[in-house]
Amino acid sequence: MRKLNYLIIVMMIAGGFLMQSCNKDKDSTDAKAEISFTIEQTDFDLKSSEEVPMCVDSSMDYVVFKLGQDTFMSPIMYANGSFLTQTVKVDAGINYSLTSFLVYHDVLPIGQGNEDILIKAAPASGSIYHDLMTNPLDLTINIAAFTKKQFTIDVLCYEDLYYDDFGFTWFDLNEVVIERVCIFGDICVNDTPYGLDAFEGSAYADQSQGLQYDMPAIFRARVRIFDEDTQQWIWPPASIFTNIGWQYPGEGNCLEVYWANDIDKDQKFRIILAIWQPKNDGSGNFHYKNYKIFEYWNNEDGLVDGSAPGVGYPVMGADGVIDFVVGGCSIGGADYEWDWK
Repeated sequence: MRKLNYLIIVMMIAGGFLMQSCNKDKDSTDAKAEISFTIEQTDFDLKSSEEVPMCVDSSMDYVVFKLGQDTFMSPIMYANGSFLTQTVKVDAGINYSLTSFLVYHDVLPIGQGNEDILIKAAPASGSIYHDLMTNPLDLTINIAAFTKKQFTIDVLCYEDLYYDDFGFTWFDLNEVVIERVCIFGDICVNDTPYGLDAFEGSAYADQSQGLQYDMPAIFRARVRIFDEDTQQWIWPPASIFTNIGWQYPGEGNCLEVYWANDIDKDQKFRIILAIWQPKNDGSGNFHYKNYKIFEYWNNEDGLVDGSAPGVGYPVMGADGVIDFVVGGCSIGGADYEWDWK
């Protein structure tokens, strides 16, 4: 009799657990999901500016990221050619906004601490590099129960597996390089088909010295990237750069031109350089006239279609600046010298 009573008690306890488990399955508000990230890393290719942080040769050990009002830490692992964060648990079915994503190098002692070094980060919304990212902040995330998703987040160099019963999400960290060049030019109007008078009333007259026969060039640089998937040239989000709107148009500094280079892809780039000059139609109007197209692949040699090393890649002097002269007043030494078109 005592043995039978014990068996009945055990069955009642097991039945209670079963009912509790069923009730939990029916209550969707208890659903959990797990997220992790695949990292598309970003480095800087420093061409001419000391203001850009340099990449450091340190391991990526963990990330700290913010979803909504909550902050999470997750270690980084390398699998199948990608850097992945391990998963963290969040509530399913809720809209989250990924507003911060920071990558750290772990300095001894092992584990998160104040001695660790921030080496990469996703550019914050509104920052200068944010619009260059293919997978930027603020990323909206909603993870349904019983689902598995993958998200990608781009990170740039920075100086200065938990499992549950329901689904998980992770992020692919995409490695991107910010390419930069700086361009400066002069124009010499003494041998133009127009003459100095043709520049009256133009933006050149707003330079600090007014109109001169030798003036800093006002020009535009546009960047295009060849998409291997669509086999088409595309304009990246930040693709047009010009010095016409400066306090003294064209004068004072070189024009910084920059774009995002996904190092996991073989990409080809174009920089299309055009000078602000009078139209050759007697109308007195000005327009941008194309003078040079730089075109090259994203490897170190600047190879284009198997050509000799360096072909197509912009030439620049020891100062790291691409400089040019349009017109006949150059005494030599410019990287590029062109006649008026």
